[in-house]
Amino acid sequence: MYDFYFGSKDEILADPKTFLLGVKRTLPRWANSLPDSEFLILIDLIENRVSKQGPVFVETGVGATSLLFIFYAMLRNGRVISWDTNSSKASFIRSVCADALEAVTGKATASHWTFVSSMSLAPHTGMEILGELTDRIDMSHHDSDHTWETVGNEVAAVMPYLVDKGIVCVDDANQTTKHTYEPIVNMVRRKAGLGPIGPLPDNVCEPHILTVPKLLAEEFETVTNVTGDFAGDLEQDLYYAWYGQDRKRMAEVGMERFETIVDRFAAWEVCQRRPS
Repeated sequence: MYDFYFGSKDEILADPKTFLLGVKRTLPRWANSLPDSEFLILIDLIENRVSKQGPVFVETGVGATSLLFIFYAMLRNGRVISWDTNSSKASFIRSVCADALEAVTGKATASHWTFVSSMSLAPHTGMEILGELTDRIDMSHHDSDHTWETVGNEVAAVMPYLVDKGIVCVDDANQTTKHTYEPIVNMVRRKAGLGPIGPLPDNVCEPHILTVPKLLAEEFETVTNVTGDFAGDLEQDLYYAWYGQDRKRMAEVGMERFETIVDRFAAWEVCQRRPS
């Protein structure tokens, strides 16, 4: 189904950004929740800052990001480890990889992608098993439950394995919920014909774009923001126009925060692990 023709192998390898964006734009909305602007920044980071030899990518939340991480893992003899509770979406992404990526790289998806069907922080199957799967992480991307309780613990889980100049990326970094992601709760309740819940006590915190670097600085001497010109890319992002009605309804419950949208995505490079 996804064996569209995006050019010859040589053309694709000469311009992977155009190829990957083309594949992303063929995805249905339920597997494509990432704005094009964020997708392109991730490609730039991988192209310019991630090891060309055997990189390890870790992500929470399967979708468009999985495609680009798997593509670069295939090209560079690396590996992707993903957590998501939706195994059906993972199966769909696997089929897209088979049609769109394997023909270009000549590599098998299964040889480079480990999918863990679990909540990211679940005992025995969550990110606590990272040490059983890898001894290094070159880049992590966090896009699961957008509370600080989850994001903070996910980042803490990858920190022991980050290489020097490793990169940590956070989607929806402008969110400010502490323990319960009220926006998704209210979206589910709206779909069920129920009214919204009121603001929960002790559930507001600083946006993750401020708290993540503080957490990283506890372990690393140098934490550098490497987000790039995300704000500039947002201005020309067709994603928001194409899914305009959907994004508007998400904004009504706080899932999309247009007032701080330039802080929606952030990435940091870490260097010089502090002595234990």
